[in-house]
Amino acid sequence: MSANVLVLGLGNTFRRDDGLGVRAVERLQQRYDLPEEVRVRVGAVLGVHLLSEFENVQHLIVVDAIRADAPPGTLIRLEGTEVPHMFTARVSLHELALSEVLSLAEVLGLRPPHVVALGLVPESLSMGPDLSPAVRERLDVLVEAVWEEIQSCLDS
Repeated sequence: MSANVLVLGLGNTFRRDDGLGVRAVERLQQRYDLPEEVRVRVGAVLGVHLLSEFENVQHLIVVDAIRADAPPGTLIRLEGTEVPHMFTARVSLHELALSEVLSLAEVLGLRPPHVVALGLVPESLSMGPDLSPAVRERLDVLVEAVWEEIQSCLDS
């Protein structure tokens, strides 16, 4: 059976909170026995090669640091057209690419029908391997939100 849920963890683990998406999906895979309908991919920078990942995907869950007018560590959930719109505001290089990849996927008829982005507001995008305290303290909240989103996708 092909996966109908794709969880995409984005980020650069050398830029503190920018590595949030990667850290979150790693923890997700450690904590939960993911069903075969769920595929997890980790990426620092997106590109056109990601389009092949969208084939037969009904639900795309993007996990990343999301800039918003909220305190660091705040959980953010975006859905549908909010996702590419939010990811045109640059937190890092991969975000602009996400917007472009989703637009190209739409033109080619490959865009998953259901797209959600989950993340935390970053505190620091400076160079360094560790998440900031505010984001690290809320990592489990994000992982739980991703798990709940997966469950919702599988139930739909």
